[in-house]
Amino acid sequence: MARKIEGTVVSLDCQDCGRISPHLIFSGDTDMATIGLASLTSMAANEIVVVEAEVSELTEGTGNMLEARVNKQLSRDDLRFVRLLQVSGTAEAEGLSFQEFRKAVRPPSRTYSCPKCGAGKAVSGNSVGPPEFLRDGGILTLLGELELHN
Repeated sequence: MARKIEGTVVSLDCQDCGRISPHLIFSGDTDMATIGLASLTSMAANEIVVVEAEVSELTEGTGNMLEARVNKQLSRDDLRFVRLLQVSGTAEAEGLSFQEFRKAVRPPSRTYSCPKCGAGKAVSGNSVGPPEFLRDGGILTLLGELELHN
């Protein structure tokens, strides 16, 4: 039985090299729905590859083992694991009523590693659903027992 995945494709804009890359951010009603899932981005194309990470790849933390395994499996060398580097701009809830919190809360700003240049910091920009990403010419590859659920 295939594992159903959900998510949003965001455009990552590198502040250093200026290139734009797609990245899939997983969503689910619990952490268990997304645990172990990984999104790799192509350095050469408008493409995302989604896989389930192995336990050793999760504990390693950097994504290097995952990159090596997936690139080898697909006979490629252009797929990069996108790392979340920083989250900022979240509202502090302490002492606020729920109504005050709702007024103050803004979506957090996320900074990622740039899959294109490797050294840059990329900020998330526009987001679309996977069907729109595919319709606009993007490529979304699911490896293993995964199924895209909208």
